[in-house]
Order: sequence, then C-alpha cells, then structure tokens
Amino acid sequence: MPEFLPQEFHTDHGLKAYLTWAEGKPFIQTKESELQSPLTLGDIALAYGLALRDMLKVVNLEPGSTALAGVPGYFESSPCGIEAVDKLSAACSEMTTSLNSVYGDGEPRRQKRKGKESM
Repeated sequence: MPEFLPQEFHTDHGLKAYLTWAEGKPFIQTKESELQSPLTLGDIALAYGLALRDMLKVVNLEPGSTALAGVPGYFESSPCGIEAVDKLSAACSEMTTSLNSVYGDGEPRRQKRKGKESM
C-alpha cells in the first residue's frame, strides 16, 4: 500500500470529487449504490482515514518543509486545508453516528413494529 495518496487527490478537481463522494454518505447502502459501488464499510473507513491522514499532514506543513517532513513535493501545492479537514471530519462523525444507531453494541438493533420485532 502506498504511503501517501496519489498526486491526483491533491488537486482541486481530485479533492472536490473526493469530498463530494465522502459527503454523499457512501456508507448508506441502497440497491442502486450496491450495484454501482460494492464498497464495504471497511473500505469506506479506510478511504476516510487515508484521506484524513494526508490532509492533516498538508495542513501541518510549514512552507518549504516537504523534504524535511518526508512527504512528496506535491503536498506543498495541495488544496487541502482546514475547511476540507472539517468537511471530512463531519462525514466521519456522521458515519459513526449512523453506524452506532444500527450497531451500537456490535449487533444490529431490533425495533418493534406493530407488535413484532424486526431488524
């Protein structure tokens, strides 16, 4: 696995496309999304985590310090900033909240409907 996301992620177009995907709640599966993108929750969590890792490294870089920080030179011109980190952090929180409402204790929560239990 590469140590950093590809340079395409660190462009205006790449970052915008990623944030649009992340804010679109990819963790909520519908019949249409299952057909279009068969990602597991683990895949989505990994994608969020890797993006946050890169974004936080960019945000914490001092100008001209990419060589000292051990990151690729394209990090210096990356559009990732606090606003992007905030958006992705909000998407992560929303995923956590959504999953906790279903799997809070590791098991799907049962809801009573019309006198019957259902998942």
